[in-house]
Amino acid sequence: MKWYNAIADGYDELRGEEQRAKLRQFNPYIEPDMRVLDVGFGTGISDEMFDSTVIGIEPNKSMLQSYDGNTTVYNRPADDLGGLFEESVFDAVLCVSTAHHFKDAERVFGQIRRVLRPGGYFFISLFVDEQDLLEYSVINEFEEEERCRVHHDIVVTYRLSD
Repeated sequence: MKWYNAIADGYDELRGEEQRAKLRQFNPYIEPDMRVLDVGFGTGISDEMFDSTVIGIEPNKSMLQSYDGNTTVYNRPADDLGGLFEESVFDAVLCVSTAHHFKDAERVFGQIRRVLRPGGYFFISLFVDEQDLLEYSVINEFEEEERCRVHHDIVVTYRLSD
């Protein structure tokens, strides 16, 4: 977290294009009328890229200071999604370059599953050496749609069965 505090002002310049490249992988799936949860909202890059309703979760206040949009963003860790949202309220959930920060990844993935509507999409990017995070039992409830490599990450699109 300290690293993000130190680079928050220049994050988009440092990592912005890489994050956009990962998010572009999800363009074919995200429609303008969708409600999207971005777990690890950062500086709001997802809000600028998608015409849908984006709601953010971002634990780092320094990262949020760079965001000047109108999206609702909750300043809290992803491990604390319980009770924040009703069940099945999002059409898609983004988890781009954030899973390595989760204290309890299986719990977070379970909460993502809970807030995602049937037929909804779960988009995740992980460092190549973090692929073991995809072995949690809750991930087995999703069907893998697509997988590719972007920079040093594996980017995976999942769909929750209807």
